[in-house]
Amino acid sequence: MNTKIILSLSLILSGISFGCSTAPALPADPIKSRRDAEAKQFFDDYLLHCDTNAINCLWFLQNNPRIGMKMTIHLDQATVTTERDVYNWATQYEG
Repeated sequence: MNTKIILSLSLILSGISFGCSTAPALPADPIKSRRDAEAKQFFDDYLLHCDTNAINCLWFLQNNPRIGMKMTIHLDQATVTTERDVYNWATQYEG
């Protein structure tokens, strides 16, 4: 029991003494920030312009705002279509 406590404390203290995650943040890349903002606007437009009797859904692959996984549920046809859309680059459709 004492061995586990000593080992746990030593791991905690070694993390403190080596300075876990104290590196300064990198400066923001203005070009990447602009592209991300354009991509977000593109996917916002996708969500806003939805056909009648359809639901548009969206999530981002690996939290990357330029890779949108789009899904449209067609209520009147009882079908679903999906696509991976890499903003301003390529689109991959799947039934």
